[in-house]
Amino acid sequence: MSYSVFAIQYARLGMAEKACEMFRRSYLPNLRPPFGVFAETATSGNPYFMTGAGGMLQAVLFGFGGLEITADGLVQRPSVLPPQWKNLSGNEPINIPMKKTMLFLLLAFCFSNSVQAGQDAVSIKLISFNMRTSWGRDGDNSWPNRRHATAQMLRQEAPDVMGVQEAMQDQLYYIDTECPRYARVGEDRDGGAEGGETMAVFYLRDRFELLDSGTFWISETPDNVSRGWDAACNRTVTWVELRDKSSGKEFFYFNTHLDHQGKIAREEGVKLIVTKIRQIAGKKAAVILGGDLNTSIDNPHLKPLTRLMASARDTAAETDQKGTFNGFGSAPDTIILDHLFYRGRMKCRKFVTLDGDYGAPYISDHYPIAMVFTL
Repeated sequence: MSYSVFAIQYARLGMAEKACEMFRRSYLPNLRPPFGVFAETATSGNPYFMTGAGGMLQAVLFGFGGLEITADGLVQRPSVLPPQWKNLSGNEPINIPMKKTMLFLLLAFCFSNSVQAGQDAVSIKLISFNMRTSWGRDGDNSWPNRRHATAQMLRQEAPDVMGVQEAMQDQLYYIDTECPRYARVGEDRDGGAEGGETMAVFYLRDRFELLDSGTFWISETPDNVSRGWDAACNRTVTWVELRDKSSGKEFFYFNTHLDHQGKIAREEGVKLIVTKIRQIAGKKAAVILGGDLNTSIDNPHLKPLTRLMASARDTAAETDQKGTFNGFGSAPDTIILDHLFYRGRMKCRKFVTLDGDYGAPYISDHYPIAMVFTL
């Protein structure tokens, strides 16, 4: 690639022979038999190096051809050809006819652009939300007095995917009714059809295809309904594998709620979740983990997780460090218990704590958190 840049510079200086020398050095040593494919370096064996081939093409167009991109648009400068060249159509005496080589590069360039167009980044908005159960004795902040705020939040924020914690069946049914665009998966933590809290995942049914899903318990027996270690209650993880229908891109999302009392349960639970992510999603897939972890990110218990995944809050291009637990106004605004982590081929563009006005003084005793990422 460097020799292509040198060729352009020499051509623009009017040094045609030197430009031709750099041009030849940009590709001749890199050609590999029997078809003359373009390798990355003169000594490497990996062919089809599009960057180098693109550099060769640019040397012809912007060096010898005299094209230049300026603030006023594309400008045609006088062509600078080596003495032995008559034109740019194919009189250079090389092993592969120049005309065929240039045709190959032009076709490859067009193909790479078409492939790239099909691989444009896909933007997805995901929310994690501890809803606070409907059976809590919360006075003016009880579920019937704030449930409309959840529906308003969904309409206003328009997430593509949402994971909820502490959701009871009546709360899930309310979302189903008010926001029918979303499909839902998740099994309640006590294993009953109308039982306890559910770590449910909602996703836009028109946008995503559900490839796979499941629930496991945070315990020594994760495949069975169970309570782990010193936990105060059963804890679960609900996970989904989703495919974006328009782009075909896929990702995993794990939604959880770690125990609020058991320190051993939180520590061992993190280890289990990391193991399960590796088992279910493999090593390279795009993965998001979110939920109420009942601890701050600097807790040593989270180290297995922070070694595997990046914090959306700490790495997003646009972010905040607001507290997520509000206690319906009784807690300081610095307590961060809710987190989103990610790994794999994705970029986190934005992280935000959703503490806005959705029509109730408090939407829950936790603020929802959101991330916008691209695949």
